[in-house]
Amino acid sequence: MTPHNTYWNESRFNSNWPTVLCIPDLLDAKAFLDIFANANANIILLMKSKWQSSTSVDMACGFAIVAESFTAENSLTALKLLLDLAKLPTRSLEHIVCFTEQNVEICAALSDVFAKDPWQRDVLPLFRDKFLMRSWAKSRGILSPDFALASDKGCLEKIFSQTTVTEKVSGPRFVTKPRTSMLCDGVQLWNDIEGLNQWLENLGDGASEYLVERYQSGSLCHVDAIVKDGRSLVSIACRYGCPLINVDGVENLLTDVTLDADSILAIRLKAAHEEVVAAFGLVSGMTHIEFFLDHQNGEISLCEAACRPPGFDFTKLHELVLGESLFSLYAKALLGIDISYVVTRGNAGLVSFGASQANAEFRYKIEKIQHADIVTRKCIDIGQLPANLPDLLYEVGRILILSESEMLAWNAIRSIGNQYKTGISEVIKPIEVTFDA
Repeated sequence: MTPHNTYWNESRFNSNWPTVLCIPDLLDAKAFLDIFANANANIILLMKSKWQSSTSVDMACGFAIVAESFTAENSLTALKLLLDLAKLPTRSLEHIVCFTEQNVEICAALSDVFAKDPWQRDVLPLFRDKFLMRSWAKSRGILSPDFALASDKGCLEKIFSQTTVTEKVSGPRFVTKPRTSMLCDGVQLWNDIEGLNQWLENLGDGASEYLVERYQSGSLCHVDAIVKDGRSLVSIACRYGCPLINVDGVENLLTDVTLDADSILAIRLKAAHEEVVAAFGLVSGMTHIEFFLDHQNGEISLCEAACRPPGFDFTKLHELVLGESLFSLYAKALLGIDISYVVTRGNAGLVSFGASQANAEFRYKIEKIQHADIVTRKCIDIGQLPANLPDLLYEVGRILILSESEMLAWNAIRSIGNQYKTGISEVIKPIEVTFDA
């Protein structure tokens, strides 16, 4: 077995600073680490060996390279070796930080052993396991869709027997998802109970690892924030162009726009975000919490809550309107540096779309659209599609927009859709929601 590799630089350690452990699992973590380097603050890194080439370790007090698989057990062993090498007490860590969904559970395990205050041990699993998330939210009075474990036949029969006002017109619709999936991995939409029941039956003993939810129509929104001491220091409310479950990368494209900060909807979403943060007992972290907005009654209900930065290029979206990276702002917050100077400057929008190689050169053009500055980013080749489409090579292209208002951002996105001959102009329908809170 390959041994864990540890390193400690005593000259960089300052006993007057809190000690923070960071799992630098995103390239964007560099902005977070740079703040600690500039402040000569105590940062310890826990890494996979392959991250060394993209992570500057010189600024760290020490680092541990986890041998073999990056599991909670191996991480605990590697970190214990490092703290022993540094002659630090076991419970030395003020904060434990990661930036991706798959390492949230590792942070919870590390907190249990190494954190001065092990609050993450009990709180972080609520942001990872969707059944725990739903159950906890329900117990705290937070509105969310009807749900049941796929293995709980009694509860399933109950929600299948109920019919909402919308379902009386469109018929019943349900969503199934793995309890610990990331983004929309493994999520399926069902329009018929018979097909769903057959699928559930085929799960067998694995049914307890899946959740069944009533489908929520309306808009899907999200609030991304930096939380410290149980409250948001910076938060941005956004709305997707269409629900993520409907995004196919061709006609229904991934689109997102930041809401006008003083709009009723933005204010209500941020209030809902604070309610979730308080109910879940989150002390600090970067959050990405999604909410459903019912167009019929204006209700806001919880979709999912994650204790990590948003995925895709949403952090770049926020950087456009804040003028600074969320990662650097989070680092400042943990170090007690005031970030109240941050204000939004206009609105930003994002379009992510797939296209064949045939029109790739067209997508690389930088287009000027009225009231918006277009920033094109190099497309990422994700390889061949499934065998039934062997002749198409799809790429993920993203365009970021900075505009003066939410409506102008949506207008620019529709204009892009028209230029690239996609169905995006059909998907994006700006709405004005004025329901009372």
